[in-house]
Amino acid sequence: MRKNSITAGLMAWLLGGSLYAAAQANQPPYTSPVPYYTFPATLPEQEATLKDNPLMKRFADSRKKQAVDP
Repeated sequence: MRKNSITAGLMAWLLGGSLYAAAQANQPPYTSPVPYYTFPATLPEQEATLKDNPLMKRFADSRKKQAVDP
């Protein structure tokens, strides 16, 4: 019984490590594939910038689609 739990633990550790390594970029500068946005300092400018933000538009489209889903 103990041998099976050690084997299972080792397999989980190896699999977890390989998945973590696969998620990392292979070449420097190791940048994230997620878009990066900067925003102005004042609230009115931030609100104006968010109206044209593609991520906010995607969220709005998603909410519209889900609104009709029971």
